[in-house]
Amino acid sequence: MKPGILAIDVGGTGLKAAVIDDRGQMRSDRQRVPTPHPCPPKLFLDTSTTRFRGYSNYPLHVVPAVKAYVDAHYQRVAKVRGVTIYERTS
Repeated sequence: MKPGILAIDVGGTGLKAAVIDDRGQMRSDRQRVPTPHPCPPKLFLDTSTTRFRGYSNYPLHVVPAVKAYVDAHYQRVAKVRGVTIYERTS
């Protein structure tokens, strides 16, 4: 396993992925692909694993992205080249 964390931003118009280190610094270029519509879970996983295949040696930490949940449980700690980094607060 390579050092770093694979971060994926699931947006309404685009899926963005980049590798970050434990300090929130980007260690790769950000990749972006359009979000499929509709985007059921299987299609999301198929799209992500196909398009972001080069990142398969990095661990993925899943953070729920429902705004109300994120606001209640996470604090924004950095935004680097379009990727927002959150830290769990509760």
